[in-house]
Amino acid sequence: MKPAQRAFLERRIAEEHMTELPEHGAPPPGLEGHEDAAALLVWTMNADGVADRKWTLADEVNWSGVVAVRMENRGGIEIDPLSYGDEPEFFDGEE
Repeated sequence: MKPAQRAFLERRIAEEHMTELPEHGAPPPGLEGHEDAAALLVWTMNADGVADRKWTLADEVNWSGVVAVRMENRGGIEIDPLSYGDEPEFFDGEE
């Protein structure tokens, strides 16, 4: 990716309050196979900086081409995709 393309993508990710995935085209660490993944809502962005304008259930996302995501539980609580699965309260929003 050229520096100008990289800068554009980083700007788009920030504008949409998303998190870049460590491995493009793969689900966030800890999400794959997690029992609560079917209840998480995911908003995705591709390498061109185009964000999908609809929320999708995490277990229904086609991860190929996805470079950034925003995740929430059904209660609207935002979830950090890079630490998902580390703390069980992320799913239900309880502390």
